[in-house]
Amino acid sequence: MALAMDILDYGLLVVNLYVLLRIGISRDDEFKSPFFYWFLVTGIASSISVVGFIIAVRFTFPEEQAWGFKFGDIMNAICVTFATIGKTIISFHRYSVMLNASLVENIWSSRMSYILTCIVFIISIATCSSAFWCGLTYKVVENVTVVVYLDDACILVQKSRSSVIYFLFVIVALTALTRREFVKIGRLAQNSTKTLIMIFQISETCS
Repeated sequence: MALAMDILDYGLLVVNLYVLLRIGISRDDEFKSPFFYWFLVTGIASSISVVGFIIAVRFTFPEEQAWGFKFGDIMNAICVTFATIGKTIISFHRYSVMLNASLVENIWSSRMSYILTCIVFIISIATCSSAFWCGLTYKVVENVTVVVYLDDACILVQKSRSSVIYFLFVIVALTALTRREFVKIGRLAQNSTKTLIMIFQISETCS
């Protein structure tokens, strides 16, 4: 059973990386939109999180090599956080596209995507890297003390911190994007008003 799970994990990981590679090297302009940029970035993060999970869960670390478990666990946590927030950004992007009458995909500049990527990466590291100082639980296997997982107190703190970070990010991002759309609507309304005034003045002059 364990062997079957390993084959499934590694097989799906390879297939996923192949799909991401094909998208990344494609010259089709369709794959250069913000949607596919975030699809690619979050896909890479998800793949790395699987590697971290395999390191932390599928390998056994003796007490003196506990740093190996923490490395895998933190890698997994950072990448899962990054991918989760990234998927939220994808949802916001689709929402913004649907608000646009012409359904233009490139409503965000590449610069905005890069800035958001840096912000999300920093948030992910800040949220998850503290696990390096967490305590661990152990068990004895064949007279060797091995790592089981993080202690309960640390798990509770990590979950609480992650929930707060996710909530705040969603609120801030949604507020920023909504404000951006309101500004656009205001400009369109202003332009329409100017056009109507101009038409009215012309009609009054000609009459």
